[in-house]
Amino acid sequence: MPLRPQVLLTRPQALSERLSPALQAAGLQGLILPAIEILPPPQPALLLQTLERYRQVDGPQALAIFVSPSAVLQVAAVLAGRDWPKGLKLAAVGQGTAALLRECTGQAVLAPADSGDGAALLALPAMQSLAQRTVLLCRGQRGRESLVQGLRAAGAQLEVLCCYARVCPQPDALALQRLQHSLSAEAGAARLVAWVLGSAEAAHNLQQLLPDQGRCLAPLPVFVPHARVAAVARQCGWLHPLVYPGGDAALLQALQAWRASAPGGA
Repeated sequence: MPLRPQVLLTRPQALSERLSPALQAAGLQGLILPAIEILPPPQPALLLQTLERYRQVDGPQALAIFVSPSAVLQVAAVLAGRDWPKGLKLAAVGQGTAALLRECTGQAVLAPADSGDGAALLALPAMQSLAQRTVLLCRGQRGRESLVQGLRAAGAQLEVLCCYARVCPQPDALALQRLQHSLSAEAGAARLVAWVLGSAEAAHNLQQLLPDQGRCLAPLPVFVPHARVAAVARQCGWLHPLVYPGGDAALLQALQAWRASAPGGA
């Protein structure tokens, strides 16, 4: 197999593994080094019990908002092959989460067209009649507090579901060795040419995981899903953040556009 330029993937393991085949098809090689580890929900039986209340279309109607692809994958794992509850209308904070939710459910998903944040979701016309409506917020053990406050201010009957936990992973010695090699002159055509950063939390974790290699990433383009993450990347010393709209398809398109415009190709 010919050597391919490498792209460092720091998103959670499951999301990075989903992206890797598409990178290979585009002539790139994913180097997976997660900056966030996703743990299963602490109370899966309780989460399943809550979802099962909305099994029937003629039962109570609720809006389920997913804040991340990890929330989608963890709920899918808890359902364990069962059909998704038909009594739930679905919404997502960003286009990447929305695309995965459509893939998993086959249902329509409400999501803002551009900005992947809670404010953009709350501003949609379909979100202006939330008073007394049951809303399930599917998130990790913390985060999206402004969305929580916005939903409560709109009068929603809010239930926050802990679908997963996020932790900083232990350093992967083999992945770190591969990263070190990809940054060296010996890497040749398999050198690291770009990397992907999914969140501000991941950025802070990377500073712990890569105290030395992190500085070597500064000259490389880093693809981020939101301007907020780009700002954090700059604060960490990573000088070339490139914002894409969110979702694997948009990320691949952004990577291919950057390669086409890079001097001498990448």
